[in-house]
Amino acid sequence: LAAAGNDYAHPDYPLLVPQVFSWVSLITGEWSEASLGLLYPMVGLAAILLVRSSLRHETSSAVLTSIGSLILLPLTLSPWIGLAEGPLVAYGSGALVLFHRGLAGYTGSMRAGAVLLGLAASVKNEGLSLAIAVAIAVVVFDSTQRWIQLRSLWPAAVISAPWIVLREIHGLQTDLTEGAAGVRLLNRLTD
Repeated sequence: LAAAGNDYAHPDYPLLVPQVFSWVSLITGEWSEASLGLLYPMVGLAAILLVRSSLRHETSSAVLTSIGSLILLPLTLSPWIGLAEGPLVAYGSGALVLFHRGLAGYTGSMRAGAVLLGLAASVKNEGLSLAIAVAIAVVVFDSTQRWIQLRSLWPAAVISAPWIVLREIHGLQTDLTEGAAGVRLLNRLTD
């Protein structure tokens, strides 16, 4: 992955999606695009059902529940986005829904959300950014139980840490951290 010829292929991306492809191929005994293609609808459907379940608890309106659930369809089930975007949206939105439930007092939802957040961080660099944003939000917005809530994020750290360590060992720079921070900020602001 660290070889110069691999720069175009995002060698810094976390390995969950390629690992899942490999596992499916090992289990089925062949590389079957049809088998791999089934993963996306399953992950997308799981995210939609999780959001729908949460919305049913939030509102008594079947119309709002349906509209809220349908919003995820083009994000999780689109054939025109990259290989990792669907799982990223599914894991990330599922994590946020479960965190919301956890803040509302549902036992175990925070830890389950942290697992999904760790999976999102294992899919794309943006998932790691989401995990950091959630940790910051917990510290900033939940002043009464911030440390309890922050400790509940440990599964996300444990799941995402191996790839972060391997990436650092092999010197794989991400597009999010490449170069000086001030230059990156200036480039982003001028875009």
